[in-house]
Amino acid sequence: MAVSDRLVGSWQLESFTSETKGGSLVHPLGEWPAGLLTYTGEGMMSVHLLAEPGRSETAMDAYTGYFGRFTVNEEEAIVSHQVEGASVEGLAGGVQERHYRFDGDRLELSAVGSRTTLKLTWKRR
Repeated sequence: MAVSDRLVGSWQLESFTSETKGGSLVHPLGEWPAGLLTYTGEGMMSVHLLAEPGRSETAMDAYTGYFGRFTVNEEEAIVSHQVEGASVEGLAGGVQERHYRFDGDRLELSAVGSRTTLKLTWKRR
């Protein structure tokens, strides 16, 4: 089965962490964030992330989301999100690349930056 077919469906966020190059682990949205990631068979995707209650001062600070198309590079184990619209200024029109790994009914997406590694773990709904 193609990876794009395995991605299709809805995924519930289990954890979201950011690890610094020095090894410090941070929970950017709190230890108990909520989230939903959806991939469709037509190549569309959307992601919604909500901070742990009480973590943010305003509703806009508590929410991050974007939508667009997705493609998969199976050779490099990367899913690319071509962002068409987003709640965060500057994301629309860009590409968010994530390394993926499946573990049973879980999907791990990670992004390695210059200072941190973001890791999101999702469970199939």
